[in-house]
Amino acid sequence: MSVRPLGGASDRPGSDRCGERVGWLLIAVVTVGVLMTWAPSMTAALGDNHEGRILARHALNVANAQEDGLAASGWLSDWSPYVGGGGEQTSYAHHPPLLNLGYYLAGQLLPVDLDVAMRLFSTLLGAAMLPLGAAVLRRRGVGWPATVVATIAVAVTPLFWVYGRLSGNVTLLLAMTLLVVRVAEDRRIGRGELAAAAVISVMAIVAGYLGMAMAALLGLWLLRRRGFDRVTITIGVAMVLGAAISLGYVIGSTGAARISEQVQMRTTGGGFTAAEFIDRIASWARALLPWWWRWLLLPTAVLAGVWDRRTRPLTIMGVVVTVGYVVGLPNGSFIHDYWILPVLLPVWFGTAALVEWAAQLRPDRARLVAGGLAAVLLVAGAVHGLGERIPGTYLSGPAAAGELVRTHGPATGQEHAWHTSGLSAPRWLSLYWDLPPAEVTGDDAGDVPADDLVVVHLDRLPGWLGERATVRDAAAQVEGSYALLRGEALARLAADG
Repeated sequence: MSVRPLGGASDRPGSDRCGERVGWLLIAVVTVGVLMTWAPSMTAALGDNHEGRILARHALNVANAQEDGLAASGWLSDWSPYVGGGGEQTSYAHHPPLLNLGYYLAGQLLPVDLDVAMRLFSTLLGAAMLPLGAAVLRRRGVGWPATVVATIAVAVTPLFWVYGRLSGNVTLLLAMTLLVVRVAEDRRIGRGELAAAAVISVMAIVAGYLGMAMAALLGLWLLRRRGFDRVTITIGVAMVLGAAISLGYVIGSTGAARISEQVQMRTTGGGFTAAEFIDRIASWARALLPWWWRWLLLPTAVLAGVWDRRTRPLTIMGVVVTVGYVVGLPNGSFIHDYWILPVLLPVWFGTAALVEWAAQLRPDRARLVAGGLAAVLLVAGAVHGLGERIPGTYLSGPAAAGELVRTHGPATGQEHAWHTSGLSAPRWLSLYWDLPPAEVTGDDAGDVPADDLVVVHLDRLPGWLGERATVRDAAAQVEGSYALLRGEALARLAADG
């Protein structure tokens, strides 16, 4: 079952063209509005958060490729001087490679510092998610008012605001969805359209595992819609090619044994119970999704999306991908709060169906209803997410760590980027100081050279270091909740503690 598109076809030809222009103008306004709220952080340092760790890894890959060449850098997998996994892992190639290439081109072409180039590429690609999602809904026959409301419902969530800028793989996933939907709906497909759909399918799969999972579902849906014809075979071959490129890069760069370890860790590792896992995912949702989004919009939108035949296949695919990614890879979901981001997809599609259904209750005031819903969503999103709490917690607070080390240090002759516990995977530290990180413990604090600088997180101090106020007073430099201690000061505090 489906409802009549809200703001759909009109008897007046000019009305359709006007509606299209207004619809795309509204989507552009929403997208530009999001970009404007992201703009203040564009030149911020990469710091102690997921964004800093991810973009610093790409920056290290790009810096090594610029210095040594693409082949010598392991095709953008070399992240030295940072090393992880006990010191033996000098490269990182656990993900399909296309976005690595995008970051490399950004670093080569954009006339800005490398860390800013990483942000710009990531941000612009993430923002493109909004118009592409809107285009998918329009292609499935959803009216403009419902499309705009559904897109706003996604844009106002802290989950999108914080992590949408890191989700270029989802942007390409939506581009693939748009073109596959196009070729599935029309029996007469030109060579250009088919070639574009095939190329974008390869790109989406080579951009990330989410694209690979969605491609498998889209391929089965396309087969059901068209059978084994020229279009299905072409798209299917393209998807297989994309998977082969992705897996070939990952296994060839990292090795089958290490990839097997990663798969085992992500699917069964962690040592947490099912109750602890559920509580952790719920905590991610509470922090990044408003209560009305979790308890009201999510269940009703998904039901509406499955009910409406236009959004049904995409809503179901979104649910399958989300559950498979979050539950099927529990170790990653337990550690990374941004792994719940795919939940935006089924709610996005379903919200559009829900709005169109609700508006049919008062068709004479449908556009007024849609406009009112859009206004309420914008206000609710601003109240919940775009005050000081979300930016401070997820962006400006952690960025202080990067600003501290980007501005100060290391000491002359320093050979390690020293830090205490409380900093997780400080790739940003290796990026700015061009040194391998090394964690200092209470047992070896006296071994740090007297003039070397050590990064400490004042809110997560190890017990052997003493009280926050004492450490802060002894610091050589302080930025937000982060400080730099000289080796001699660190040794003295450790002895006193």
